[in-house]
Amino acid sequence: MTMILLGTVGGGLILTGVYYYYFNAILSDKSPGRPLPHAPVSVLVCVKDGLPDVRENLVSWCRQDYPEYEVLVIDDHSSDDLAGYVTGVMAEYPGLRYVPVPLSLRNVPGKKAALQFGLKQATHQWVLLTDADCYPNSQAWITTMMADRGKSSTLGVLGYSPMRSANSRWSVWMAFETAWVAMQYLGFAARGEAYMGVGRNLLIQKEAAI
Repeated sequence: MTMILLGTVGGGLILTGVYYYYFNAILSDKSPGRPLPHAPVSVLVCVKDGLPDVRENLVSWCRQDYPEYEVLVIDDHSSDDLAGYVTGVMAEYPGLRYVPVPLSLRNVPGKKAALQFGLKQATHQWVLLTDADCYPNSQAWITTMMADRGKSSTLGVLGYSPMRSANSRWSVWMAFETAWVAMQYLGFAARGEAYMGVGRNLLIQKEAAI
């Protein structure tokens, strides 16, 4: 029993040290590099039967305080009236584009095919990914992500996208899990050991993704 207890305590101390090493990197102050000049951005949103989310969040994507960007809604063969809605408001948002995924990719499972197709349609080299059910917390979203490029050799910037917590145990748990996973991948990335990102908030150079 003593050996098991000591092993448990020792393992806990090791894990605590590892997590402190990596998670502390998220909170540590870093000297900012020389700001890079503004570059145009393509915001990419892949959607499949997500019209209610697009109705709710489109304005937050299209009214960003950034000098040059476009918003591409990639329609992954939706069965709702996504096409009619997006094309109907394009006159209101000049940078908005509706891009349907070709029928040849209709039976390809998952989101990857639509995402790869969408990346090829992006006008600009820098592409900012998000999901239909996500919205930025301010009009400085694009500016903030682009400012974190740091240096010209950067291929991407990881962002954080917390979940809204509703009044249910499941929702609270999902919000906690999302935050916990983010602490891990952001911490490792801050130490120069990035291993993943999430498409809800991810800035990447197109050439690195296609």
